[in-house]
Amino acid sequence: MFNNLFPSQRSRPAETTAEALQQLAVVLQPVLRAREQVLSDPALPPSAKEQRLRQLAREARSGGLQDFNALLERVCRSYCRRYETPARFEVDDFVTEVISLTYSQLALFDPQVARFSTWFSSCILPRVYSDMQRRINPSWGRPQPKTTQGNLARQEVLNIVRNLSLDQPTEANRPLGEVVADRAAPVETQLLEAQCQEYFLEAVGRLAEGEQWLLRRVYVLQEPQKDIAASLGITPAAISIRFKKIYRRLAELLGESFDSECGETQFCEALRRSEP
Repeated sequence: MFNNLFPSQRSRPAETTAEALQQLAVVLQPVLRAREQVLSDPALPPSAKEQRLRQLAREARSGGLQDFNALLERVCRSYCRRYETPARFEVDDFVTEVISLTYSQLALFDPQVARFSTWFSSCILPRVYSDMQRRINPSWGRPQPKTTQGNLARQEVLNIVRNLSLDQPTEANRPLGEVVADRAAPVETQLLEAQCQEYFLEAVGRLAEGEQWLLRRVYVLQEPQKDIAASLGITPAAISIRFKKIYRRLAELLGESFDSECGETQFCEALRRSEP
């Protein structure tokens, strides 16, 4: 089904796109695993961590990081052309989300079990594509309602999903778990703080996996955006735009009522003050 997404490369006629991706994935996989281990090691001194990350970044570049991204983008655009995506479907966002999810899941790829093209076409592409299509139309890929009541219910869902919040969460540079209510505050205030934090984390849980992965790198692993951009082989401006879209998406999931109910809490104040 997906064979035509991986055509032969003109510059390298003896090697198909699928073969090139396979080789690059096998080379990059241990580098990305090592990077995750370094970032997650609390015992590693900051200077040693920074030095090791620079070394791994060089290894990723020499291992073909840019070529890997370029091939993934080519496959993504071919996929969109094949399925004739609607005008509202943002192909550039699709490419970025696919690349993000690929890197977040690459550790699960087992070259002994399947080819990269098979794994990518079944575990990455359709997941991101379906998620983005349903952001545009929640009924995408599902049976259409045949009754008046069903159509009204569908329209109500569309109105809810497309309702944009006027207040967008801002970036933070510390883990969300550290932003908690003051224990000396009244019980009602503590309950509201906990409730608002729960709402926020639930909304984060509804983001696409690639989006959650990027937020984890900023808030849990506390990586600067420029380092994330470098590890993905993209520009700092591109990753900044990506995060702005994630925050906009998060605002949509939270809804306008979140600001009126939780806007004055310490949790939200901390989010507004903090920067990545």
